[in-house]
Amino acid sequence: MKGRADVLPLAFHVNYWDRLGWPDRFASPEFTARQHELARLAGSRQVYTPQVVAAGRDWREWREWRNGPKLPTASTSTVSLSLARDGDKVTARVAASPDITGRLGGYWAVLEDQHVTQVRAGENAGETLRHDHVVRLYKPVPAWTAAQGGSSQISVSRGVPEHPRRVVFVVTDGSTQRPLQALALAC
Repeated sequence: MKGRADVLPLAFHVNYWDRLGWPDRFASPEFTARQHELARLAGSRQVYTPQVVAAGRDWREWREWRNGPKLPTASTSTVSLSLARDGDKVTARVAASPDITGRLGGYWAVLEDQHVTQVRAGENAGETLRHDHVVRLYKPVPAWTAAQGGSSQISVSRGVPEHPRRVVFVVTDGSTQRPLQALALAC
């Protein structure tokens, strides 16, 4: 999915495989809890890796994506989102059309690319893994009433040049957590 303008992948590394002798340096218990919560909201008790969720739904066909099934898309959103940077501070502004009722949610994520890992144990022992879209920071924001609009700010350093960073804001449905709109900005 790298290099596509119509896809914004976020790699949330989970920690439940760390017990196999190779702890994932990008994994977080918070990301694992997030995966379980998204499964619960979707009516499933099952999580697995690698699990791909597209448009808020489990997408098992992702391996055949280039030659087969179409990438699931979110419903047409009537939510607008803009990001603006002032130094290390990034501001997200969200506006919903009048037909959107209920609550919106959202979260910030900081992504890094071009990481390389030499795996020393577990089922991938001896492999070299390349990581892009790695979520290095995940910060949910409190839900708000759609009619009120919303804004949020985060401070993000530019990081180190060998691992390019992007800051992302994702607007979600306040009850299902399904993404409605997302935007990334290079750091």
